[in-house]
Amino acid sequence: MTPLCSNAAVPANSSGPGIVAEGCTGATCPAGRENHTNWYTFTAQTTGTLNITITPTVMSDDYDFAVHGPNVSCAALGPPIRCTDSGLTGITGTGGDTDFIENGNSQLATMNVIAGQSYILVVDEWSPNAGSGYTLSFGGTASLDCTVLPVELSEFNVEYVPSDNVVDVFWKTASERENDFWEVERSSDGVNWEVIRQVKGAGTTNYETQYYAVDQDPYIGMNYYRLAQWDINGNGKNSEVRAVNVLDDMYDMLSLFPNPTNGVTEVIFNSYTKETAMLNVVNADGKTIVNTPLDCVQGGNRFNLDLSAYDRGLYLISITTRDKVYRTKLLKE
Repeated sequence: MTPLCSNAAVPANSSGPGIVAEGCTGATCPAGRENHTNWYTFTAQTTGTLNITITPTVMSDDYDFAVHGPNVSCAALGPPIRCTDSGLTGITGTGGDTDFIENGNSQLATMNVIAGQSYILVVDEWSPNAGSGYTLSFGGTASLDCTVLPVELSEFNVEYVPSDNVVDVFWKTASERENDFWEVERSSDGVNWEVIRQVKGAGTTNYETQYYAVDQDPYIGMNYYRLAQWDINGNGKNSEVRAVNVLDDMYDMLSLFPNPTNGVTEVIFNSYTKETAMLNVVNADGKTIVNTPLDCVQGGNRFNLDLSAYDRGLYLISITTRDKVYRTKLLKE
């Protein structure tokens, strides 16, 4: 979907089919269904009248259109407030008649818009690659909002995958404006950064966009990640920083201190994410005496295990996280 941010004329062509007929099912206007379309969105900057004119480059071409709104989304378009599928060639648009929806001619009533209201416009061509294009222009007393949408980062996460020894980096945007590309940057100290991946941006879109990259060679220890977003004019900005702890196998273990113990022991282990792990303690007879959840932070975790109320002997301690199971033995004296 292309955002329109001024009343300036826009040259375009509907040369290919859509993947899904989101708004044109054939049950209502346009009765011919969605064929080969351009989708636009625009917002009124001032209150007034608005006329839309579609002028074919070759006047024998047939273009239809539908306007949905105000303030609708692609997921819930609702019926069009202006629509024509007259089957006539030449210029079509609003401002030349009093009808809202029809198939008798190619002209409809002027739109009355209020500042802040948004609309979706669909321009449809009947035959694939048959038209030579058109010019979309606007008239009336209202103007369109030319506010530039930012690149809106809605989610950014990193996650270590121990089985593959990689870090997954994924992020989402709610909207983008002239987004050229992303750089995934990594640091071992949060100060000095290096670019490890470059990912193509979505350009301009009002849809949610998901991105994914893999760091196949993370540092041992703390890894810091951030995103650098670059627009088509060469302007860039950085995201917030995310961190993940990658431990070597010799350090990534369950530690108990003291061991042996007279009762209370400090338990130390690593969690690759913020999560809820499970602590399980089994006595020498194979009976589970402790089975409780643990709220973990990403990285090192410490808590006290109190076996003062239990008999002397050997106990099997296990902690189950999402990524692995830690096991060790504890002697109670």
